[in-house]
This record gives sequence, C-alpha cells and structure tokens, in this order.
Amino acid sequence: LACVCQRRSDDRAAAERFEVPQYTDVGEMARSETLHGIVISAPTHLHLPVVEKCLQGARARQAELGEPALALKALLVEKPVCESLAAAMRLVQLAEEAGVEVLVGHQRRHSAFVRRARELVTRADFG
Repeated sequence: LACVCQRRSDDRAAAERFEVPQYTDVGEMARSETLHGIVISAPTHLHLPVVEKCLQGARARQAELGEPALALKALLVEKPVCESLAAAMRLVQLAEEAGVEVLVGHQRRHSAFVRRARELVTRADFG
C-alpha cells in the first residue's frame, strides 16, 4: 500500500495503520505518487470521475518526470463498474487509450457462504 485517498481528511485510521500518506483529492494523489495500481472503492456514481482524475494525475506525473509511459498499469473498480452502460463504456475507453487495464472486483464478503467460511477458519480449534 503506497497511499490512501478519501474525502474525509479527519479519518486517518488507514493511513496511520499502514504508515502511508493520505490524500483527499485523487488527482493530486496520482500526480504526487508513482502508482502501478489503484483500487477504486467509492460510490458507483463516482467511479468514472475518479478514474478520469486518476488518469489525468498519472499523465501529469509522467510528463513531470519525463517518463516514456505511464507507471499506472491497472485500476481495480468495485462492482458495479458504473451507474450506466454509457459511463462504463467511457471508463473502458479512457483506460484503453491510456494503456491501463481495468479489473472489476466482485466482493462476496456479505454472502452467507463467505461469512460462514470466515467463522470456521477463525475459530480457535481450526487447523
């Protein structure tokens, strides 16, 4: 983990736990850090604007450092990708133009099966 970005500057728990910088602006984060991957965990309607800012920031960093290619290689976007097919297509287009892979994270942590599996493997008598 290289850094965290969240809108609430007063909540520093993750940044402090992992001893990394915290940002409140994703564009600033992507301009300030050499990031190879970014996890987008935001409300669905913000996925496209966040991706746009990430790519803009990564391009600005590339230009500032005089690098021939983006350091950013992948974006992990939580499901659903966007609130509409048009927005999802735009997100994919922007990523393709930048040469960045888009991965979709399908979390199942709230499913009964996954909760039960976690319960079993965290028991004191397991293993």
